[in-house]
Amino acid sequence: PLIGRADELADLAALWSEASRGVGQIAVVEGRAGIGKTRLVDELLGRLAVTGARILSVECVSESDRPYAALGDLLDGYAARLRRLPQHHQEHERRRYREALTEIPAQLVAVAPSLAAWLGTRPQGGAALDESEQCHEILAAFVADLLSRHPAAIHIDGLHALDSGSEQVFRRLLRRLPRLPLLLVLSHRPLGSDQRSVLLEHARDLGAARIEPRPLTPAELRELVVAFLGSERVPSDLVDALIRRGEGTPLLVREYLLSLLESGALYPTWIGWSVDLSALRRLDLPRDVLALGMLRIDALSDVARRALAHAAVWGERFTLDGLEVVTGRKRRILVDVIAEGMQAHIIEGEHGGALHFTHDRFRHVLLNELDREDQRRCHRAVADWLAAREGEVSIYELARHTLAGYRGIDHQRVYQTCAEAGEAAVRAFADHEALAFLTAALEAGRAGRLAIGGDLLERLGEVSARLGRMTDALQHFGAALERHDNPLARARVWNAIADAHLQATDLEAAHGALFSAFESLGVPYPRASPRELLRSLWMLGVALFLIMIGRGGGRAPAGERERIQLHGALLGTLANVAYLEYHRRQVELFHSAVRRLYLGHLLGDSALYARGLVTQSMVFSVARMRGLSDAFIDRAEAVATAIRSPNEIAHVAFTRALMLDFAGDARAAEPLYWATLERYGDGLPAWDYTTQASTLIFHLVARGHCRQAEPLIQEVLARLGDDLSDPAHGHPLMPLLGGVLASALVTVGRNDQANIALGRFIGLVERSSTDRINWTMCSGFRAYVLTERGELGAALDGVFATFEQRGLPPAKAPPHASIAYTFMALARLGQWLACEPHERPLRAQLL
Repeated sequence: PLIGRADELADLAALWSEASRGVGQIAVVEGRAGIGKTRLVDELLGRLAVTGARILSVECVSESDRPYAALGDLLDGYAARLRRLPQHHQEHERRRYREALTEIPAQLVAVAPSLAAWLGTRPQGGAALDESEQCHEILAAFVADLLSRHPAAIHIDGLHALDSGSEQVFRRLLRRLPRLPLLLVLSHRPLGSDQRSVLLEHARDLGAARIEPRPLTPAELRELVVAFLGSERVPSDLVDALIRRGEGTPLLVREYLLSLLESGALYPTWIGWSVDLSALRRLDLPRDVLALGMLRIDALSDVARRALAHAAVWGERFTLDGLEVVTGRKRRILVDVIAEGMQAHIIEGEHGGALHFTHDRFRHVLLNELDREDQRRCHRAVADWLAAREGEVSIYELARHTLAGYRGIDHQRVYQTCAEAGEAAVRAFADHEALAFLTAALEAGRAGRLAIGGDLLERLGEVSARLGRMTDALQHFGAALERHDNPLARARVWNAIADAHLQATDLEAAHGALFSAFESLGVPYPRASPRELLRSLWMLGVALFLIMIGRGGGRAPAGERERIQLHGALLGTLANVAYLEYHRRQVELFHSAVRRLYLGHLLGDSALYARGLVTQSMVFSVARMRGLSDAFIDRAEAVATAIRSPNEIAHVAFTRALMLDFAGDARAAEPLYWATLERYGDGLPAWDYTTQASTLIFHLVARGHCRQAEPLIQEVLARLGDDLSDPAHGHPLMPLLGGVLASALVTVGRNDQANIALGRFIGLVERSSTDRINWTMCSGFRAYVLTERGELGAALDGVFATFEQRGLPPAKAPPHASIAYTFMALARLGQWLACEPHERPLRAQLL
């Protein structure tokens, strides 16, 4: 029975009551080893299961190289529960889930193959993903969909061992929690000074209920002893000794009782239990749960101890077949070994025949009993056994054992296996695991003097860039260029280099890399020259004519399509650079827009074509050619729908809202903005999502709807994983959005975050004293922030002095910069209203 936990259980039950009504709740259960965290949560989950609640639980496993290991175990464990239902109940559940799920992502097959197989439907993937944020968002949206129709509870045990990919998905699930009938329980031991859990920090920021099981009282400890021994007649001396030694820890008391029973100091009699007090005093037992558990390892037979030491080579989990591989012993002997290990509570069984160590420290102690060469021999045996079952086993597990067993012995094998695992992790957007495997492959290649492929180095650069390690990324991309002879591959790498520089907002370096990319591809760089201008105008005329008559779409030869796609990608990167340097690259922005439309029409239905049509629709809208604008945006929507790309469909919908906004119809634009983000936001790349969300935030703040903007601000910060707590470090997109977010944050009273966001934007602008457009925008945002804070004196006058030196007059500014003058006018109005009467004429003139 659960003893002494009535208050904690009541707190959890109250949270469940709220969650079951559709308002998701978070509980953090924290306490030292053995205090009863898992027992408490298991009691709750057992009671909820009886009511029909959906129960998902996972114990995080350290040293797992499998991407999304915890998430996969959670979902596949749930699938195993579903499979144990009667067949007709399974069919009912399957139909219910198919109706509830808006989409089954393609990534589910790799993350949770058992659940994907049970659902029995073909995953819907749409277009390929662009970045890891999308993958995390889509998986989080799937879990939310899975649990949206029925009250559910998730228990994640052992946060210190939670893998990075799963942590990112669960962190994004937290944002959806208020709209879900879900209780999320996180349990963990106190974290060390060198340990950090991002998920735990976010849960606390969201107001998670903290539950700390307290030590048991003497009366409760006596009740525990009675329940364990099954008799009211227990010696008071025994209870007193356990109270002194047990420190109120239930598991520690249980271990003491087991040790006393095994040593013979505690024994049954006809009238109850008796204890040998002298033996009890002589019994030198540690006062630590895990140290007590180590005594159980010492009590194992030599055969069992040696066999379980070899089993530890597999990791936290192993099977009877796996034990046979590493020990070479007969099966009947190993069955006895497993029975002995389970009796000693060192290993436990799972559904499906798998076994696992009850604590990672037990596994490490046993593993360390093997010398280094013995461990490597076992890893080689495991790797050989797994390799013989290619296609049936995890490439990550194969790579881990191959690396541990064959490093320095068979460089080619390590290189090939780790490269394959790294590629698989790249495709799964498991960036940390991908980096580890690809780095191991690179080291093996260098050690064995192998011919290292440019593709591997390119992937290493890609993963390093995604993790924000720009110096490493550029180094790997540079090495890839040395190995690539193919012009397309070289152009692709140069484009990746340009994108890495763009993320670091080093626009000059990005422009230089793009120039090399165009040169490698063998196409002219769209300069601001008469010849290139004529070329772009010809492309525009041809594309518009063919689009109008409905001919010529998709006419590109099959052998040229890859080259055209890459050409379009280069133009897309150029458009991003040119937009950020609008003050001196307007012509390149024009070239990029026109040529992407032309190339997109050559390809036919494609993302490139959809983007080209959207851009041209905006041009027609600005030119007040409403009919042509509508025709092109409708065509873009048809293309996006045909290629089943949520990214492009969202981009079209957002552009419709933006054009309405620019035309002055803000009321019609607002619901379109909201609908786009709510329907497609989960699957958008970080750049698209944050720019669209920031546009809506700006729109809401400008109309005075600050409270509506606040949750959206929080959503953007959460999506970027940047809470603006560090002035110097954060997501690379934040400097680009800093001005917009600062104006919104200061309006809702979050001044500290506003200062940091504005500081990031100012840092970006100060890199170029000649960028007069961004200096104008910066002056406007600074003026607005100071005005909102009521700082109308010297600091605000300093902003205007800087604007006079570096800003643009309204007649020379592009449309998107016009808001800056409104902000500065508001600031001057604020100064006029606040000044002394004798200063009013001057302030009126400045206004």
